[in-house]
Amino acid sequence: MDTNFMKNFKNMADSAIEASKNLETINTSVIEKFAETNMQLATSIIEAGTAAADGLSDTKEIPDVISIQTGFLSKYNESVFDAAKSTASIMNSARTEYQGWFERGIVDMKSSTEIDSLFPFPADKVKKTAKKTAKAS
Repeated sequence: MDTNFMKNFKNMADSAIEASKNLETINTSVIEKFAETNMQLATSIIEAGTAAADGLSDTKEIPDVISIQTGFLSKYNESVFDAAKSTASIMNSARTEYQGWFERGIVDMKSSTEIDSLFPFPADKVKKTAKKTAKAS
């Protein structure tokens, strides 16, 4: 077998592995950011719930109960809104990273000499079947 073909194939495989590692890095970063946002949301809601439960255990007056519940709902809404903003920011950042990764892959593929040597057919080669058909008629 042609050793040049094998070298080129190995280079292509190495490039694919490198691209996969870069994608893995991006994915890991995104997952870590989502996990951090989820933990912040859970912690914030638990703290708000604990504060509301503590307040409810100390009071028996209806206006105080309503005030505590209103405060809890306010904190809950704030926590969810902050998590939604953080998630949107993560998604925008991830979109930019994925787009950059994809564009680098396309540039690398276009400038790759391995592809040209694996498929050594000229790109501008035109089939001459049209000429043969014209002569036959």
